[in-house]
Amino acid sequence: MYNSNTNLGSIGALNTSSQVDAATHNRRKFFGLLVVSRGAFLGLLRLNVWGFATLLSKKAFLVDKATTDSQTMGNFWWDVQARWRNAWYNQGGDWQKFTSAVNAGKGKKFLALKLAPKNIKDKFASQGISVINGIGSQGIGATVEATILAATELIITLTPIIMPLLNNIKKDVLVDDYDYSSGSGSGSGSGSGSEVGMMGAGLVGVAILAALYFGTKKK
Repeated sequence: MYNSNTNLGSIGALNTSSQVDAATHNRRKFFGLLVVSRGAFLGLLRLNVWGFATLLSKKAFLVDKATTDSQTMGNFWWDVQARWRNAWYNQGGDWQKFTSAVNAGKGKKFLALKLAPKNIKDKFASQGISVINGIGSQGIGATVEATILAATELIITLTPIIMPLLNNIKKDVLVDDYDYSSGSGSGSGSGSGSEVGMMGAGLVGVAILAALYFGTKKK
């Protein structure tokens, strides 16, 4: 079971300044647990869980000249994108699939803030953003929880570049995008490739495999 009270912190060193060699990338591309975790993370983006897709679209991609002019040295959209592009490649990921997932999710409301880990909840709360928005325990709720569980290891790895996305959220996002009581939302979104293909009901099985793996690691 995914525990949203966990305060996720990064483990190991995340290289965002350069890319690994092709052989290392290809090895990680087909490594089982990374395939699972990447597919689940793309699922989170397509659903816009915790607003990741919206925030990435605002901070890691070109919006307009006014937005670029408001950004600061070292945090222009191309700087942020370079860090994410390198990190994703270094985890065996495909940038085109990543971009497709961002585009699929960026226009949806933030989903499942109630299921966010403690450090992400705290980041929202520090900016006066409600985290009472929950989702049910069935239907899409079960799918989202399974997706989060399957993506957990990659979320932990990417924490150093996830947390800066959550700075000054209200500057980039309308209140209606995250402050809703029903917690409703659906992430249909079509995609291609084996990673995105793990979305939907199949993620429950993926999550079970991930849970078994994480349980094994703790023993």
